[in-house]
Amino acid sequence: MTEPPRLEPPVAAILAGGASRRMGRDKARVEVLGATSLARVERAAREALADVVIVGGGHPGAVPDLLPGEGPLQAVVTAARARPGRAIVLLPCDVPLVDAAVVARLAEPLPDGVAARVVSVDGRDQYLCAHLGPVALRACEAALERGERSLWRVFKGLGLARLDAADLGPDGAERVRDFDTEDSLDALVRGALATPGDEPP
Repeated sequence: MTEPPRLEPPVAAILAGGASRRMGRDKARVEVLGATSLARVERAAREALADVVIVGGGHPGAVPDLLPGEGPLQAVVTAARARPGRAIVLLPCDVPLVDAAVVARLAEPLPDGVAARVVSVDGRDQYLCAHLGPVALRACEAALERGERSLWRVFKGLGLARLDAADLGPDGAERVRDFDTEDSLDALVRGALATPGDEPP
């Protein structure tokens, strides 16, 4: 009997090209507990996966956005074209407390019939923390080609599995918490300092 082909592990794609309008400064370059937010996310991704691509933002080694300023859907397609034929674990640059364990859980093989896995926090899907398989990536490509710009609308039409933050441990929600303003950044840092074991790199 012929063995099924072995699938390559997913690629981690870190989205770093957002405008950061609410923050008022580039969130990727914001320092959090001794390192930039992007550096912390990249470290977690590289500890879990062998291949990591940074998308947008003009950062060293980053792949330029196909359509700068047009949102995360085009960034997903940018990553997919940079690593053709590979599944993608999507991470935003503004989740500085994410760790390799979270990335590894996201990267686990998708069940049959499931196009993507998304992190869910208190019942809310976090579409920028997701594992996109071939079906999801083809849907993203097709949607972008027909003029769609909303990743959320693409995900709504897919078969999804959900990774509940509560299943990531007692501080699971904190591990995937993002920041959009100075106040939310301050709250994130205070929470991290109050959590044993989460120290600066």
